[in-house]
Amino acid sequence: MERLEYCYECNKDVNPTIKTEKNKYTYRGKEFLVVEEVHYCPKCGNILINDNFDNDMYKIYDCYLKLFNLSFEKIKEIRIKLNLSQEVFSKILGWSKKSIVRYENSDSVPQGEYLNTYMILNENPYYIVKLLERQKNNFTEEEYYKILSILPFSKVYKTVNTILYLLKNNKLCETSLMKHLFAVDFYNCKENKEAITNLKYAHLLYGPVVDNRNILYNFLIKNDYIKIEINDISTNFTTDKDFDKKLFTKEELNSMKLIKYKFKEYSASELSDWSHSFKGYIDTKNGEIIDYKYAKYLDIDNI
Repeated sequence: MERLEYCYECNKDVNPTIKTEKNKYTYRGKEFLVVEEVHYCPKCGNILINDNFDNDMYKIYDCYLKLFNLSFEKIKEIRIKLNLSQEVFSKILGWSKKSIVRYENSDSVPQGEYLNTYMILNENPYYIVKLLERQKNNFTEEEYYKILSILPFSKVYKTVNTILYLLKNNKLCETSLMKHLFAVDFYNCKENKEAITNLKYAHLLYGPVVDNRNILYNFLIKNDYIKIEINDISTNFTTDKDFDKKLFTKEELNSMKLIKYKFKEYSASELSDWSHSFKGYIDTKNGEIIDYKYAKYLDIDNI
């Protein structure tokens, strides 16, 4: 069935001619192309105004957002992937809930600070943790830790805070940091049946090290958790950030405290030599992951 549209030039209903065109638009100082269907009067060639106006505006705004690697769909996905309600998400961002609803319903286009925040979260979802930390005083303690627990980064955040604890007032070179982390996780696994962090450890020349450790370093630096000091002899890691004690159980805190205290008197080479005697290291080849089943063989009294 033909759908007639009214032509104001001809003053009558006509069967439109529909053409797919690329049209240039300028919005907020940005030029971009939009592929759209344009309806013409077959008699006079006039462009017809039709019922697709809202959809056409959606396309224009969505193409604008794509200039920033965003879309209306992505804007909604960002929050959903963080496991947050609109109300909690808005409170973390310091925005009104109405703003979140408008953006997710495609009723409005974020701009300025709002657009920039979505861009950062799209590229680095973990940024939500940094925002939550800034808004900590706007939540009760119970609310704050509940939000942390439902975020998809809860284990990552605990790993970060383990590293902050080990580095606080305790500058470590790369080898020492790797051995501290390895010992903390395997010792806690031995004593309490599970590792503290979400890290895996691989067999390398100088002993067990965090698998994909460069990804870990880049993450910690990018999110401003640690600083690196490089000299002619070694690369050292430091931090001026405090760790969050409430993320850990009493048993986990005891494990971390014991390793940090016990390892303080040993050099990187001594810790490396010690790790070479670990059965999990002996039984694996270069590059292989050391299974936590070997935790029962860890001996921190024989360094």
